[in-house]
Amino acid sequence: MVLTLLLQVAAASAPGFGFALECGRCGSVDHGAQWRFAELPLVVSVADGGAASRGGMHAGDTLIAVDGLSLLTEAGSRRFAGARAGNRVTFLVGREGKRVEVAIVPAPMAASTTGRCLGTTGPRSSTSSSLEFSITNKNENARWIIEWNRRECSVLLHAEGAFRLLPDLADVESLGNGSTFKVNVREDKQRRELEVKSDRGALVHEWKVDGKAMPWTDESRRWLGGLLTDLDRRTAFAIDVRFPELLRRGGTSAVLSEIAQLTDEMARIKYFVRLADSATLTAPEIRMALSQLETNPVNSFARRQVLTALQKQPAIKDSSVAVALVVESMTARANLFETGHALEGLIRKRMIRSADLEMAIKATNRIDIEMSRGHVLSLFASHYKLEGAAREAYVDAAKSIRTEIIRNRLLAAIVGKEQ
Repeated sequence: MVLTLLLQVAAASAPGFGFALECGRCGSVDHGAQWRFAELPLVVSVADGGAASRGGMHAGDTLIAVDGLSLLTEAGSRRFAGARAGNRVTFLVGREGKRVEVAIVPAPMAASTTGRCLGTTGPRSSTSSSLEFSITNKNENARWIIEWNRRECSVLLHAEGAFRLLPDLADVESLGNGSTFKVNVREDKQRRELEVKSDRGALVHEWKVDGKAMPWTDESRRWLGGLLTDLDRRTAFAIDVRFPELLRRGGTSAVLSEIAQLTDEMARIKYFVRLADSATLTAPEIRMALSQLETNPVNSFARRQVLTALQKQPAIKDSSVAVALVVESMTARANLFETGHALEGLIRKRMIRSADLEMAIKATNRIDIEMSRGHVLSLFASHYKLEGAAREAYVDAAKSIRTEIIRNRLLAAIVGKEQ
């Protein structure tokens, strides 16, 4: 089974390498605080303009060592996990039969600029909080009302009419006549109030801190961008603006990195489905998305939405990717609407290559309803000639059926084809 490690995804204090790895026997613990490499990882993508890109890392490189320490050693794993933003790291990589050194200065991961109110300690601390929001987008007009309350802070966003935000959410790009854009934030004893108006086509910012009018500056914009980014990570209210920009700047890895920072399940679902529906993914990127789906799980119905969207990707014509889509994304809680439904579609379309039959048949063990599992196994018997390891996997799966009539019918089906 392939495990994809997205190294842009880490705790907020960790550095951003700007690349994604694919590795069969590798893993992280505690959000990247520890890493273990049982085999050398392959770089599957490099974010445009990121630290790895600037340092000369290429997709297709194999990471061998970091600062002279093999990644297969405990010391090398610790050095990799201990990399810090702003501190140079030198990788030894394998590239087209040669060994090349690549120096990278990791970039800081995006951090919250809104303190305890909406920062990483906000919704995950023990202090009670509430979030209420209503998002409506219709044609050129929208209506956003988002209210976040905690004991020490509150946020209220009210935007209505024809307006558009900049891609980094740091300001309003345009505002139609009669439209409204207001933000009010209370954090501890400090109050911030912003109202953006349109005056004959020109934007006017009324910006107050503790009731005192202040100039609208770059620092003010950074504050607004941080605030709205944090809100989007809970509501996905700005997905129409942020998603295209994330995809343009860093490709699939940037979107998946963002998904890892989304704190609300509904927001993760929206970004997952948007990625699967609107971007053409390569086979490694699909595996990356599946791994991210496991790392940041969503409910059963939402998972089916994402999988259904991924099944429309052109790369799914690759049998191994199609089977990975079924097998790698399923958990022990999988049911007919997940594993069985997906497997049945692949079988009927005869999309599974002989080399992948064993893995696909073993996936039926994750279907918890015997009748459903038996139905899928019968499709394997009727659509494929099962030989070798695939046949053994089928027989083992059939024998695991406790209902005698179903078990005997499955075993008879394969014996009948052999005669």
